[in-house]
Amino acid sequence: MNKQYLTVLGLTRALLFVSLTLSSVPSLAKTELRHNSLLGLRANPSGLALKTTAQLRMGLYESDSKLFAQNFVAPTMQLTISPANTKVGAGLIVQPLSVLAVYGEAVGIYYFGSFHRLQSFPVLTDDHSKEAQLERSAQDLNYAAAGLQLVVGGRFQMKAGPLALVASARGIWQDFRLNEQDLFFYESELDILAPDRGWVFHSDIDAVYFWGEDLILGMRHTYVSPQYPQEFEATEPRPKPNHRLGPLFGWKLRAKSDEPARVEEIMLLGLVNWYLDHTYRAGQTSHRAIPYVAIGLRMSGELWSVTPSL
Repeated sequence: MNKQYLTVLGLTRALLFVSLTLSSVPSLAKTELRHNSLLGLRANPSGLALKTTAQLRMGLYESDSKLFAQNFVAPTMQLTISPANTKVGAGLIVQPLSVLAVYGEAVGIYYFGSFHRLQSFPVLTDDHSKEAQLERSAQDLNYAAAGLQLVVGGRFQMKAGPLALVASARGIWQDFRLNEQDLFFYESELDILAPDRGWVFHSDIDAVYFWGEDLILGMRHTYVSPQYPQEFEATEPRPKPNHRLGPLFGWKLRAKSDEPARVEEIMLLGLVNWYLDHTYRAGQTSHRAIPYVAIGLRMSGELWSVTPSL
């Protein structure tokens, strides 16, 4: 069995063991079923998607301390729909502290064969730019394909007054039914040439300022790096990582209240990032001044909850 698959499977089992151990401890902490939906639109590269996630959060213990108050273990389900593909997945989140969470998830993905997707390549140096993919699509070289995505990751967050920092990182292992002899494919969400049955590292760091009750301003740093097999280490020119930096904003159209509700918060999100490094978008075939732009509408709330009593 593939070594990377065994590694992810082992980490997922460890998360499950920890969650079962922690959740078996008697607690009066709240259990709640929460939902989070995000409708997002982006440009350079273009994309449109609706992602909905459900979490059954089971509190681990009660605490009045801000450092410990937001603790839970949560099985999750997710569904993502876009014009190019659909994703269905399940996972597990363990958050022992308000500032720290780790998670694992397995996601099934199906590309419809539309919007020039999916495209795969036998050689690491093959041209996978937007222009090249349009030409390949005209030759019917894109096709429908199913795949599996295994993810392990973590998130660290802290807030001091109006300032906050959120750092997230994840490792993504993917296995697709590619055309025979193809070893790489264009991963449209991450905008990189990904290795089949290989790892991709993705991190986001957000530094934000809460301007009053409803407005959030900040900066985001994104880094996406495919981990290619050792036999391709000497290959030149190698595809570059996806490296971006730029401002973000959030505007609360509906602020969260003290009382739980099915729709507790609605937020408009925006992001403008410039490419610090990229195979094609940092001045190679696309001018470096053209940014990555994304806008989204996020909605979250509580569907059900119960608090055990003595």
